[in-house]
Amino acid sequence: AREQPLGLLFGFDRARRIFQAHELALAAAYANQAALAVQNALLYQDVVEHVQRLSMVSEVTRMLTSSDSLDEVLTRLLAATSKLMGAPVCSLLLREPKTERLAMRAVHGLPDGHGMWDPLEKGEGLAGLAAERNELVWSTDASRDGRFVRREVARTEGLRATLIAPLRAKDRTL
Repeated sequence: AREQPLGLLFGFDRARRIFQAHELALAAAYANQAALAVQNALLYQDVVEHVQRLSMVSEVTRMLTSSDSLDEVLTRLLAATSKLMGAPVCSLLLREPKTERLAMRAVHGLPDGHGMWDPLEKGEGLAGLAAERNELVWSTDASRDGRFVRREVARTEGLRATLIAPLRAKDRTL
């Protein structure tokens, strides 16, 4: 099995002609050099994007440790999450210690009155599943996924794919 090409380099001439052997060899050699240049540029782009993500994580850490107010921390956290993940809507639920229910504490990107504030019972919906399993849970279309409790809100707000990550601190899911 031959390796797939990174891309294709086109060369056009306005006149009809037959390419000579030396032109074909030159084009092949040039394409190989171009592939190296493109590959290096792609690797550089990957490194730059990785550094930007690490910088953003560092900035989030700095922001989160610069405030004692839970509401302020959560607001900043969701704004950074939205930017980092490219997710226009983010929310954060915390486990209520007495009831074990998952209560919405902050939302980013939804208008007031969006209908996502009702607490979820332990194990209820995708969020409950993520908390119960203590692992990532996702859906490609929350508006149609029977496991997502707020499907009507998802449909109304045009929300589709969702990724739910448990917050863990010292082996405890928050």
